[in-house]
Amino acid sequence: MGTELRDYFDYKIWVDSPEAIRRQRGIGRDTVEWTRVWDEEYLPQDARYVNEQAPQNVADWILRNE
Repeated sequence: MGTELRDYFDYKIWVDSPEAIRRQRGIGRDTVEWTRVWDEEYLPQDARYVNEQAPQNVADWILRNE
């Protein structure tokens, strides 16, 4: 839900899950070999996206996924 695309959606859903759970699930799915990628790429990129774009602030519904 980047700012440039928001107007194209009638209804916006944000799935909110703690970083530790996202990491655990991601590594469990992708295998332990992906731990470095999760820690050094995926999680920092996700944090930057959330901080810069704030999609949770424009969501019509937030799903808490813990």
